[in-house]
Amino acid sequence: SVSIINYFIIKQSNRLLLLIFNLLALGLLSKCISNFQFTKTSFILGFAGIVILMNVGFEKQNKLKLLLAFVLLIVSGLIRFHAFFMMGVVMIPFCIYQLVALKKIKFSVLIIVAAAIANFGLYKAHTNFYYKDKEWKRFLTELGEKSNILNLGTLTNDTAYFNQQLKTIGWSVNDYDAMLHWFFVDTQVYSISKFQTLNKAYPTFQRSWAGGEYTLKLLRFFKETIHYWLCIVCWFALLLFYFKSSKKHQLFLIFHFLYIVGFMFFMFYYLKLEARIFTPIVFALISITFFYDYQTPLFKGSKWVKQIFVLFLSLSVVAYSVKGFKTYSQAKKNQEKLQSILSEQPTHHKNISLSYGFPFNDLVPLQNCNYLLKANIIPISTLVGSPLFHQSYQRHGINDILKFIGDGKDYTFWVFNGNGIHTIETYYYEHYHISLKFVKINEVGNCYLYKPVVTPALNSIAL
Repeated sequence: SVSIINYFIIKQSNRLLLLIFNLLALGLLSKCISNFQFTKTSFILGFAGIVILMNVGFEKQNKLKLLLAFVLLIVSGLIRFHAFFMMGVVMIPFCIYQLVALKKIKFSVLIIVAAAIANFGLYKAHTNFYYKDKEWKRFLTELGEKSNILNLGTLTNDTAYFNQQLKTIGWSVNDYDAMLHWFFVDTQVYSISKFQTLNKAYPTFQRSWAGGEYTLKLLRFFKETIHYWLCIVCWFALLLFYFKSSKKHQLFLIFHFLYIVGFMFFMFYYLKLEARIFTPIVFALISITFFYDYQTPLFKGSKWVKQIFVLFLSLSVVAYSVKGFKTYSQAKKNQEKLQSILSEQPTHHKNISLSYGFPFNDLVPLQNCNYLLKANIIPISTLVGSPLFHQSYQRHGINDILKFIGDGKDYTFWVFNGNGIHTIETYYYEHYHISLKFVKINEVGNCYLYKPVVTPALNSIAL
């Protein structure tokens, strides 16, 4: 996708824009490349398809390019359906610019619409296929309800009201915390009806922030996205003050900038989305501006100002490249350490992965996935409750995953930064009166390895 965007920038014969774009790609996409994730991959694929459509016309010599754009949009939707439509919303400013200001390439809209209809049809066909199976239908219904809570952040907009809602569904505060850390293995405790009750009590767009919680979340949000805002402000300042462009183009740039700010605020405040989801969005919103039709690509400043600016960009590219190499080198060391730990374990030993934060993404490249399957990895992820999840632990000779964890034998727990490990201990004590403790015995990068220790509690109740 990045190569496709580079191709169209090169066609503009502007080496400065090419340098800036690759600096942007290094700075914003390096994490996406080292940590493959469905939403980001889908979004960037779809964006590349849009870039093609907005830069070529409907002539015979462009048929292959238009076909490639259509395929990219379809694959984007197949990877993650919702990310495809989010990408469409992000592209609105550029589409308005192309279709209203320049009054050209209107045919591209038909291809986008065709891809959207095709993706919607494929999504419905996929859903209908799985809904024919009762277990998959139950799981997909549960997943939709569960995702509304997991993806939209905290529900504690009023402590008394919140506690009352938990009491209504029979949850403790720890049950709720365990769910946020993805330990929703017990389908009786975490049932569809209970998720539905919570979602009805907290409609999506009515969820607010409690007291000073909003201020703290906002400060954390800006801290986590400060490099995004620096990129956005510096780039738009450069476009407005150093590139020659008409007032019409400058007005579109200002509109584009305000659209970015409004869109990010909407995603944060109303949808409660985390900062990490913004990486491909910011990359796309800034990259779009490379294709505005400027009167001339030259700076309005003097020659030495331009040379200093190019030198600064070049040094930045080198710095990002060095940082990327160090990150890659550390990842390789972590992978070797992980493989060493797994290879030393007995063949009957199980490794349970609590997938809050996706512990193994930064440690294991795609070519080593088969190695992990052989290493007895049992992931607790969004697939909990699905037939696939049951197959994953039954394949290892486990009939009841809850009982297996509670027994505290022949397994270790991999957890990202140790998040949620204490909620599991409390969960077993509250529900089963089992004193289950986890002791940290190793770490690989941000993954902590815990060993279970079981001390029978008074009046213990067998699972």
